[in-house]
Amino acid sequence: MTGERLHPAVARILDEEGPDLLDALARRLSGADLTSLLLEATRRRAARTTPADVLRQYQRDRFVAPATIDQRTLADLTNRTLTTIAERFEPVDVAPLAPFAAHAALAGVNQDNVVTTTRQTEVAADPTLSLALEAATRRRASARHDPKNSEPVHLATVDRVTRAQRFEGARSFAHFTLLGLVTAGRDTRETRFEHDALVDHVTTLTTVLDELGIGKAVVELTDFSDRRAGLVDHTLETLADRGVRATANRQREAGRGYYPTVCFKLLATVDGEPEPIDVGDGGFVDWSAKLLDNRKELLMTSAIGLERVALLTEPPAAATTTTATGDRTARKLRLRPLRLDDEAEFAAAHEIMEADDFVFGLDYEPGDPWANYVASRQRQERGENLPAGKVPDTFLVAEVGGTIVGRTSIRHELNEFLARLGGHIGYGVLPAHRRRGHATDILRQSLVVARSRGVERVLVTCDDDNVGSATVIERCGGVLDSVVDGLHGKPVRRYWID
Repeated sequence: MTGERLHPAVARILDEEGPDLLDALARRLSGADLTSLLLEATRRRAARTTPADVLRQYQRDRFVAPATIDQRTLADLTNRTLTTIAERFEPVDVAPLAPFAAHAALAGVNQDNVVTTTRQTEVAADPTLSLALEAATRRRASARHDPKNSEPVHLATVDRVTRAQRFEGARSFAHFTLLGLVTAGRDTRETRFEHDALVDHVTTLTTVLDELGIGKAVVELTDFSDRRAGLVDHTLETLADRGVRATANRQREAGRGYYPTVCFKLLATVDGEPEPIDVGDGGFVDWSAKLLDNRKELLMTSAIGLERVALLTEPPAAATTTTATGDRTARKLRLRPLRLDDEAEFAAAHEIMEADDFVFGLDYEPGDPWANYVASRQRQERGENLPAGKVPDTFLVAEVGGTIVGRTSIRHELNEFLARLGGHIGYGVLPAHRRRGHATDILRQSLVVARSRGVERVLVTCDDDNVGSATVIERCGGVLDSVVDGLHGKPVRRYWID
């Protein structure tokens, strides 16, 4: 293990238990013996776990938090998606688990970014990988009958995947739903397979986006090998003939190494959004060649995020529900980033909340260019060029049925002021929309976003005499830590939510 960089906790354990421990677990034990040992260890730990422990983990663990998208919305998108792709691709309901190390061995994914189980498997992080394994199995079966069989295999799935790495952005979560497509076949002369596979994937995905309400998709093709210019040009011509907006992007760097040759990115231009939004990508990978030990075996993969698509389109009406105060609402509250068409409504909300001594628009100056303000909030979320005293934060408005009813600011870290008085989350509801349960919905959804930004233990504060806010915080799991003097000597309650 000389020269290896170990996690500090691992280094400490090896110092305490002996340096041979890791080598025994990683190398000397067979897979079956390691599984037996881990199962026994987890069984003993489970025996000591109480229901209260389970609830605490549920409230703080980003991997087990529910999706923020209404399940009916996702089900509708899934059904429409599968119907759209079924003419060209065979839908397959893949398993939620993949063989151990599949993502590392095939795609070069760091094992730290995969949720590994104790039974020599791992939680699926990429639906196209599971499809690639199935496609390789079918290609191998075909080769037994005809070694030169070039009949392609077209497979698709809609799968919920989990990824351990943290993502930035208001549309990023630990688990999410993806549409994955693969086409597996054999290398032919004049790049015919590559051309047909590229066209199939791009046209299918753009058709899906059009069906789901995003009709302004732009496709960018990139050749990382610098040897497929003819293929890119031919594909662009074919796509243009089919009415698909596509262009070559020679500056792209994201995905280099993952895609050896030609790949593409899908960008959605959505009304009200300042920049095109990345909703999917695809390209050729060498997984089939590795799996079948045959360089002539080719594989095209692609995927789009249905959750991301759902957040870009107007949500359908939710079933009528009754709030804690007895009010009935016909639409579900959702948090979303600012859009360019929010200016008038946002300015009115900012003015209304000033009467409550609440700053609705952080660093907002009425009359300044709205596009500049939207861009500044995006930069602050990314932590770019932060002024002194500022921390990265995700600023979202709360919307119900197309109307802004409040806002939230989720700080990714705390400075001295926030650690004492401000906390990780600051939120507010417009007076006309109060007493409908919106504050609770905003805080609960904000906690999900906070965990996705790496905040495991969340500090939330409120004025000591604000009984309504204190009730909301406690309803969301807040435990009172202390009451401290705030600005102008006004007491502030400090709650921690695990």
